[in-house]
Amino acid sequence: MKKKQEFKIESLEVKRFYFDGKLEIDCPTCKTKMVRDFSEDYLSYPNFGEEEGLYFYCEDCEKEFEMPGVINATIEVSYDVDKLKEI
Repeated sequence: MKKKQEFKIESLEVKRFYFDGKLEIDCPTCKTKMVRDFSEDYLSYPNFGEEEGLYFYCEDCEKEFEMPGVINATIEVSYDVDKLKEI
């Protein structure tokens, strides 16, 4: 029987946390799309479940921006109990 179980990650002691995901917002100054690509631009020692600053840079007007955000993370474990065997 196949099963899945999710676990909430509350802390992760990792200096560079990359994941597959992008945030796109419009620059408040020039309206150009700013993209934060987390597969290239890592989070440093993320505080899951807590508000922290998310940084963006507009290449067109050369300005840096910060907005508050909360990062939540879960991990999913899939397994098949029918394949359990003694070792």
